[in-house]
Amino acid sequence: MKRSKRLILDPLFFSLLINVSVLFAALVLHKPFFEENDDVNFCLLAEGAFGSVDPHIICSNVLLGRLYGVLHLMPGLRWHSILQYLFLFIALTSVSYVFLLRSERPGKGSRGRLICILFLLAVYYEAYVSLQFTKTAAIVSGAGYILLLYAAEDICRGYHERKRRDIVISVIAYLLLLYGILMRASSFKLATLLLMPAGIYVFFRIVSGSGEKTEGESKGAVAGIKRGVPFVIMFVAVLCMLVVTQKIDGAAYAKGTDWGNFREYQLARAGVIDLGYEVLDYDVNSGILDELGISRNDAEMYLTWQFGDDNVLDTAKLKQLVEHTPQRTFDTDDIKALAQSIYDDLFVFTPLIMGIMLFAVYGLIVTFIEKKKGQFALLIMHFILLFGIFVYYQYKGRWNHRVVYSSLFILMLLIVYVLSSDTASDKGETAGTLSGLPAVAGMIMITAAACLGTLLGNRFDYNDHRRNAPDYTAFFEDIKEHKDTLYVGDTFTFQEMGRYDVFKPYGTGELDSFVTVGSWYGNTPPVKQLMGRYGYTNPFDALAKGAGEGNVILVDNLFADKKLTFLNEHYGSFSLNEQPAAYGLDMYRIKRKGE
Repeated sequence: MKRSKRLILDPLFFSLLINVSVLFAALVLHKPFFEENDDVNFCLLAEGAFGSVDPHIICSNVLLGRLYGVLHLMPGLRWHSILQYLFLFIALTSVSYVFLLRSERPGKGSRGRLICILFLLAVYYEAYVSLQFTKTAAIVSGAGYILLLYAAEDICRGYHERKRRDIVISVIAYLLLLYGILMRASSFKLATLLLMPAGIYVFFRIVSGSGEKTEGESKGAVAGIKRGVPFVIMFVAVLCMLVVTQKIDGAAYAKGTDWGNFREYQLARAGVIDLGYEVLDYDVNSGILDELGISRNDAEMYLTWQFGDDNVLDTAKLKQLVEHTPQRTFDTDDIKALAQSIYDDLFVFTPLIMGIMLFAVYGLIVTFIEKKKGQFALLIMHFILLFGIFVYYQYKGRWNHRVVYSSLFILMLLIVYVLSSDTASDKGETAGTLSGLPAVAGMIMITAAACLGTLLGNRFDYNDHRRNAPDYTAFFEDIKEHKDTLYVGDTFTFQEMGRYDVFKPYGTGELDSFVTVGSWYGNTPPVKQLMGRYGYTNPFDALAKGAGEGNVILVDNLFADKKLTFLNEHYGSFSLNEQPAAYGLDMYRIKRKGE
């Protein structure tokens, strides 16, 4: 009995126990899914579904793609997902351990453990169930920074008895930060921006000698600067990792190479479809669009992610469109849109929203009551910074779930880190106050109710997907037997493809007779090679030339008429010849009129 109690009170054992339990519940009770189809797109490249494994994963660093290539030697596993789960588990377990180290003295108190449970209940769904590489990179990077802040403060203050532990924590921190950089550098930069005030706050604590001190710690400005030097070195090392990995990635996309040309095209395409889509408003910009040979139908197709023809809209035209993107202004309409976005995303009953709201109110009140002026100011500063980021993304037209929830996740990491400081004392818990056990227990109950709601919603969505989505698996099994035919799929028709196949990989070459008209992997060198084997340059070229050869089938439940209009405007005169539907998918052969 005493041995079990000692284990439960041990921060490392408790962190492992609670995190294993949460991960198990997330994978067994829920149906994990890809929040967006971007992850599926990257899996197709990493797994060589179009014919060969390629390390260029578009939005991730080529070093990560090369790691996938090595791991691909062990087939049958979806390493893109497995690595995300591995690093998410390491990140959440490590920060749980650090929270407990900061909040509880050996054998005393339980508030820290309750806060740890509340934290994991709040974040598990967005981390483990709704998988998305942008969020993963932000979560892992945020956790890495929290670990590095903890270890750096210890090292700078000279806690020699903790040296071995701090070295291990630092190593884990650097691994998490490196993975975040490789997975998505923009998410790493978001985490850097959000946690920069915390880094400055800790640095000045170290230099000024405030907070917990070691025995015989030197005083004075010179001594403070000396204490701060290791801190600066540890964080400069992170910047060096970013610069070196970005240089390596840039070299992999050298100008003049196939992938270099694709990146140039991709950046221009993203500048139009992902950043400057207002330029495609034909009613407003018909002049520039007509000048470039872009019709109303072309613009509407681009807005519905049917942008696979790099002959009609090549890199040069896309760059011209980017140059003509209207300058944004932040007016009353934007303020209304921001308020609506905040209402839609933040006033919902989900674990993360419940957790962040409860933690925010709890953290502000506790730090105010306990007169921790520095920590209270730090929290206020981060709320202001978070709001500024929301305004920026609304202004840029980039407001989206993954960025908003990544930002909230990082803010929660900071709040828990602040709350975990000095919460235990020799006097035990302040059980009758707001900062005591009843308050945290009540917060856990509210968040647990939100967890139950997400579980039911997740199951409902999964069952709805099974009832209504096309049978993609049967379709792809069938086309394996018809390699002489090229299947061209509509982007949105196949948007749900692989959504719940988080751990199920595609085999090498499994989709070497299939392309879509607009996914991010469209027109990548592997897809170009696939098209070349059939004698075509892009999906629309295939639809037009295949009309005479009879070896191309359009698979489209939504926009077949728009594709026909596109072909008639740019390639000749065509008609749709509907084929028998199969697997919940509508199929067509394109016929040239007069043949």
